Order: sequence, then structure tokens, then C-alpha cells
Amino acid sequence: MVKSLRPVGIAGTGSCVPDIVVTNAELAAVLPTSDQWIRSHTGIVERRFAPSDVQTSDLATAAARAALQMAEIEPADVDAIVIAIGTGDFLSPPTADLVQNKLGCRNAFCVDVRQACAAFVTSTIMASKFVADGSADTVLVIGAELSSRTKVKRDDRTMGVIFGDGAGAVVLRPAVSGSGILATYLRSDGTGWDAVGIYGGGSVSPLTPERVAAGEHCMKMDGHRVWDFVCEAFPDAVRQVLERAGLSLADVDVVVPHQANLLGIEAGMDALGLPRDRAFTNLQKYGNTIEASVPIALDEAVRTGRIRSGHLVVLAAFGAGWNWSSIAVRWS
Repeated sequence: MVKSLRPVGIAGTGSCVPDIVVTNAELAAVLPTSDQWIRSHTGIVERRFAPSDVQTSDLATAAARAALQMAEIEPADVDAIVIAIGTGDFLSPPTADLVQNKLGCRNAFCVDVRQACAAFVTSTIMASKFVADGSADTVLVIGAELSSRTKVKRDDRTMGVIFGDGAGAVVLRPAVSGSGILATYLRSDGTGWDAVGIYGGGSVSPLTPERVAAGEHCMKMDGHRVWDFVCEAFPDAVRQVLERAGLSLADVDVVVPHQANLLGIEAGMDALGLPRDRAFTNLQKYGNTIEASVPIALDEAVRTGRIRSGHLVVLAAFGAGWNWSSIAVRWS
């Protein structure tokens, strides 16, 4: 007998960004770039870097606490923790286990998901299935990144100005029929594996002192290929999830996209024929926080009243691999 699925909603959101603000002017003082160049090419004005005594699990734990508080859920009542992560505290064990311990979610099973910029939306889709089929009643989904210490060479004039640190979280719970997650969409295209990524440290190129000195542990990107991919994947993610939900672009109140590049977001909204201001953006303040960008933006949109009950919200993410994914949510 096929078990009926429950509707799933987002019961709470939370976020955490470090206190250290790094402006474009500060980076321009040590790199061959300028505030004007960074703004015109990315839309970023400043970003946050974590101090040396703050770890990825600390940011994730703080964001999760804020989401649990909004949802009025106690840590002991969390059934699962799924973390979308790139730079964890360690290569092993999973960072989700560290967060479970710090939060006191003693009854939760833990999963790390590594899918770069698309990871949070993908993780939320995966986690929603646990709630839908009754495997769990409460799932904490977190996106966390601390790239300033590991992924970017500080003397890279292009990559060194894009990224920031932070974490965001949501609490998934059963919802009222007709509200919550209405549809989801997942896609991958492995032909893009070599366009953006970190290619040192795996079985192909195990890290050695020489490879670290050459920066092989840091991110590499073909900007032109990434731009072309985003311009196709972002509109596709929005259109496809709306089609699956039986809705139209005219029904959308807010789009919360991956906060990669302001120009890319604007180009995507133009391609969709939607007003640019219908996309919520905050990368101007935080830069590209990779796995954390969508949940940080979502939390800010909720807490500032940009997203309100009854709104149709589309979360859309796209990143390395290639991978892209989206969720249509009726907010309540």
C-alpha cells in the first residue's frame, strides 16, 4: 500500500554572519582592483569574514538556533539535520554531527550534502521527503560556508573579492494542505565539471606542499562558461518549478536566487520577464556565501517583511557541476 504524503512547509528561518566586515576599499588596498571594478562586475560592496576562533559549525549552529526559535521547536524535537556545506570544520567527521552536538539535538540523524552553490536548495528538497513520507516530523536544513580561510587565494584579484562567510537555516515541518512546498525541480549536467571547482585534494591530485604552494586547494573558475550557464539555468529553474506547480510567472511574489552575481540575477529576471525588484538580493552586503547564500537571503527577506503569509516564493540555485534546483513555496 502506497503511503500518502504530507504537505511540507518552512516553519522557521535563521541566519548568522560574522561581525568582521571587509569592504571593497580594504581589498583594493592589497589587490590590483578597485571598488568601482568590484561593484560594476559583481554588485558586491562588502562581505563578512569569520575570525580565526570561529568555525563553520559555529556559524551553522547560530543560524540553526535562530530558525528553531522562530519555529518554537526545542532541539530535542529535531529528527534530522541536513547541512549543505563546502568548507566543514574537518574533512571528516561530517559537520552536521558537530552541529548536532552543539545544539543538543540528541535525537537527530545527521547528513552533510556537498553540491556547491546548489546544495542548500537541493538539501531542502531531499529533507522535505523525510517529512512528507513521515520518516521525520522536524528537519533542520542548514547552508554554511567559511571560504575566506580555505577556498580563495587572498592575492587573487578576481576570486578574492567575490566570496564571504556565513550560514542560514530553515526548519521543515508538516504544513496545511495548499501551503508550504508546492513543487520542486532538480537538474544536473556533468559536462560542466571542469568550469568551476576545487581540483586539488582528491584522488586525481592529492595535496602535497608543492600543490598547496601552487594554490591547487583553491577555487578555479572559467568566468565566461559560468556566466553562460547561469543565464540559462536560473530562468530554467524558475520556469520549470512553476510549471510543475501549475502556476505562472505572474503568480510569483518573490524570487530568492543564489546570491552569486548581481548582474547575473538581473539578466535572469530580464529573461523571465519579471521586474528585477521581485528578486530579493543581499549579496551587496555579504558577497557570495555559496551554500549559505539562499538561506541567508531567505531569512532576511522573512524578517524584514519582504516575504509575507500567502506569498508565492521561488528559491532557485545553480552552481558547480553543473547543478541547478528550485522550490516553489506558498508561504504561511
